[in-house]
Amino acid sequence: MKYSRIFITAFIAIVSGFTFVSCDKDDEETTNDKYASDEYARNLKFDGAIAGEYLGKYIIQTLDKGDNIVKADTIDNVSLYVEGNEMNELVFRNFPISELTTLISKDTTSYLGFNVKSVSNHDLCSPYTKEYEQKDSMIIMHHKPTSISFAAKGLVGNFDYHLYYCFSDNDTAYNVPLKAIYGNHALGNCNIKLRLEKIISDGGYLWERDLSRLYYYIVEFQSRQIITKNKD
Repeated sequence: MKYSRIFITAFIAIVSGFTFVSCDKDDEETTNDKYASDEYARNLKFDGAIAGEYLGKYIIQTLDKGDNIVKADTIDNVSLYVEGNEMNELVFRNFPISELTTLISKDTTSYLGFNVKSVSNHDLCSPYTKEYEQKDSMIIMHHKPTSISFAAKGLVGNFDYHLYYCFSDNDTAYNVPLKAIYGNHALGNCNIKLRLEKIISDGGYLWERDLSRLYYYIVEFQSRQIITKNKD
């Protein structure tokens, strides 16, 4: 009888322990599921809020080694398209490659062995990711521009070059207040900068931003108006 009571007591303790563990696990799974659900909902809300097309201007800035702007040219009536619902990317329409090339060709420390007039402007795609800063109630959006590649005529022998313009993702964080995603548009007054890092051809580097260069170049898109608004 004594051993039966001990056995029953031990059995009840074991069952109770499993129950507590199970409850803790269920609570943890419920919390994780809720967090994942909230994160997913925020992602959808943010992607839908920034989607659409923005009208604005490009400002092509030439900076010296001390980060001082020595020249700034403006190209008006250009647009940025944001595909936020599926592709998660920014598309800079008619990106001013030809203007950048003209500026670089005047840099006395660089040599571009192709015809500047043969370089045409291209759309530039830039996939984005995002993270949440709960302390400051901000969404931090990062985007990394893809390289632009195309062919251009060489100055010697009329050869075709395959050119690649590569941009930095070091200056591409954009802070969006969480409350902004519940408004009409989160990127209504965005100023997004893209810094040219290097130009590569089939034969190697044609130009690269480094300490030996006199200048480096940044293109800033400044929006002023929403053209279209994508539906969520």
